[in-house]
Amino acid sequence: MFELPRMNEKMGNGNLVRDKHFSISGPEEGVYRAEASLKDGQHTMEVSLVIQVGTMEVLEVHGAIHTAPHDICGTAVEGLQKLVGMKIGPGLFGEMQKRVGGAKGCIHINELVREAVQLVAAHRNLTEIRRMQKEGRTVGEILEWGEQVRTWTCVAVPDPISRP
Repeated sequence: MFELPRMNEKMGNGNLVRDKHFSISGPEEGVYRAEASLKDGQHTMEVSLVIQVGTMEVLEVHGAIHTAPHDICGTAVEGLQKLVGMKIGPGLFGEMQKRVGGAKGCIHINELVREAVQLVAAHRNLTEIRRMQKEGRTVGEILEWGEQVRTWTCVAVPDPISRP
């Protein structure tokens, strides 16, 4: 037998607003730290990650679900420990899906982790670019480095294999 989500009287009778917050810091003490939270009419949750600077390996993951529509939802954070040891790089999202996706996790917690690691990667890349600029590296050298470390593609940064 299925249960209906616990909802207060205001829910479902107007707008739903979802707030997400992300904070990325580092590199300090050889790590980046990421914190992410989500709050809407049914959910209040947060995750934190510690990622090693040199290897971009996930060293620690912590999560908490404070409010959710079902009692079982809170158990989804237990699986987050399967992300420890995962490296931020190509294939990351498929690997996340294997470890904590679908019925093994919570889509909302997984979205927070996914967005947080994307922001860590972006923060890391900007930090490295600024360092290289201060060192006097040429634009060509910086762009070459960027081609080697880029882990996600988008319309603004097409895959170099498909470039004319």
